[in-house]
Amino acid sequence: MADLLKVTTPLTGTENSTRTNPIRENDTSIQNIVNPSKVVRPDGREGVSTDAQRKALNYESNYETFMQMVRDTPGLTQMITDLIYSRMGIVVSSGMGENFTEEISNFMEMLKMTEGELVYFLKNQAASAVKFKGAFFNVLRQILDQTPSVELKTSILDFLKRYNDMSAGPHLMNQIMQNLQNIKQSIPRSYGDTLAELMMKLYTGMEPGDTTANTAVLKNEIIPYLSKYVSATYDLGKARDWMTMLTLNIARYENGEKSAFLKSFFQLMNFGSVKEKLGDISPQQLEKILANTEFERATEQYTLLDKLTEILERGMNGTESTYEAKTVFANIINSLLLNESVYMPLLHLMIPADIDGRLMFSEMWIDPDDQSQEKNSNGEREKQVKLFIKFDIKDVGYFEMILLSREDNVDMQLYYPEKLSAHKKMIQEGVGNIMERNGLHFQSLHTDVLQSPKTISEVFPKLYERMNAVNVRI
Repeated sequence: MADLLKVTTPLTGTENSTRTNPIRENDTSIQNIVNPSKVVRPDGREGVSTDAQRKALNYESNYETFMQMVRDTPGLTQMITDLIYSRMGIVVSSGMGENFTEEISNFMEMLKMTEGELVYFLKNQAASAVKFKGAFFNVLRQILDQTPSVELKTSILDFLKRYNDMSAGPHLMNQIMQNLQNIKQSIPRSYGDTLAELMMKLYTGMEPGDTTANTAVLKNEIIPYLSKYVSATYDLGKARDWMTMLTLNIARYENGEKSAFLKSFFQLMNFGSVKEKLGDISPQQLEKILANTEFERATEQYTLLDKLTEILERGMNGTESTYEAKTVFANIINSLLLNESVYMPLLHLMIPADIDGRLMFSEMWIDPDDQSQEKNSNGEREKQVKLFIKFDIKDVGYFEMILLSREDNVDMQLYYPEKLSAHKKMIQEGVGNIMERNGLHFQSLHTDVLQSPKTISEVFPKLYERMNAVNVRI
């Protein structure tokens, strides 16, 4: 028994000696030593803003995990340019088939744009990235900020959530079908064949809000069948992960049912402050208002990046793809998802384009409400737009730009490839002419050779602001 408990005989002469605490207060390898008589050092606790402590990952925090993923994920610009500049050679070499090769060829044709088409594409992408935008949503936002009523706030948020899920209905249905396909491939064939028969009852061409028929099949047939499968096989593998994603998507899909959405709208209109601001709006008028938002108009024409996403997803999940190709596609998709995360407080845009026969790819992060260090006459910090732009032009090189804009005044830092160092004066004059043509004025302009690429956390320190909040991981 003594051996099992790892009890040993004390060394001679130490039986009666006073044992000392082996932990020393100044030992930096021991974190958060408890001493009730005083406040001890923080040891990289969440909310401390030193660079060394920022890098100490707290695995109990969702946001810390997100920031670590942002730091560790390979740069999207480099991965996308390698893919596009090779004209999707990595996909073609994976043996995806003639039909897919033709799709890639069509995508490369879509990249050909004039300067005017490029501006139009960028505006559409920015508009499609912000759903709750326009006069109607501005009124709801104003009411939400001003009202002290908890019931009204809850009603507005419920309406917005149902609208969000309803407008995403077709996309959610496609996600559900992909979840089911992944489950089918992860379970034994005898069970997978039955699941495939149930999947045939689902229809992916429904209009947004028309979810009743599909929801009935999902809740009354598919979910019970998968529940019986788990009970019978005790499957704790990949299929269970896909089932978790499936139930989440089904919940959102059901929440976007049109009659439930209209019910939340009528409940919202019962509040006097809402009716006073919006007037008497009928369901037909509401439908026209929502159909004419910038987001909806832009989404209808937002096809180029949808095609890119489709190619990446097919390449990642395709059985013909090589392991190396799947890894590339998975890294690109992971980077895209990180930039669209709810934790990312910046607007992220991508520009793959072929301008006058020259391929390029650009990424930009925009903070439309950055806080300036300078104060105005009222003692308040001025608001400014801050942009971080990376762009790679084939046969020219890789550039980075940091731009701060306050009304017509601009501060810019532009970094260019080393091979262009002899053209510094020409670059400064060219950028100055561009600004002048657009009615902007430089407060400062710094140009230099790019030494090492910057990360978004370097350019936007506000990414760390949430570290000061209560942050737990579920």
